[in-house]
Amino acid sequence: MNLGHGIHSPAMDAYRMYAERFGDDGVKWLTFGQYLECYMNNGYVVSTPKMFICARPVPRDAHPDDIGNPLLPFPVEDCDAWFVAIMAGDPRLCWTYYPLDLKYVGYQRSAEEPIRWFNNNRYRRIIMGSSKPPDPEPVPPPPTEDNKDKYAAKRQAQKNRSERRGNQSTILSSGGGGNSAASSGKTILG
Repeated sequence: MNLGHGIHSPAMDAYRMYAERFGDDGVKWLTFGQYLECYMNNGYVVSTPKMFICARPVPRDAHPDDIGNPLLPFPVEDCDAWFVAIMAGDPRLCWTYYPLDLKYVGYQRSAEEPIRWFNNNRYRRIIMGSSKPPDPEPVPPPPTEDNKDKYAAKRQAQKNRSERRGNQSTILSSGGGGNSAASSGKTILG
């Protein structure tokens, strides 16, 4: 697929970022359209003429592979952070659309890098009024034996459903940006 060349909008910029990172055909099994569908079902997609964002609430102490899997929803009551999978356009506008006030916000530049977590209020103040990049929050402690495989049963159930459908989808294991969240996803188009 070769779309979006010459078109300048935050949504097309997001598509081009996705294509550069994962190729025009997506992450082995997930095209950009399927990726958006995951966020429409398990997170939030906001597209306006000035900004585009795919994000979802996540628990920071979840395994990075679970945070990076847009097919795996988390119970909202377990979530303390927004994971921003893709954002393009004016970042100052994203707080207008966050439906939940969560303490942290995080993103991941590549699957090889760890997720960077920031205090949401501090990050917002910096984005709204300064060009100095914020310092990341301390990395949360690694998963303990108690929460290490907290979502393993959900991962396995999702994998089993995919296999039963004959779907060649597999759980995104590279953390590559995407996340799940609210009990029902919302799409906001402006």
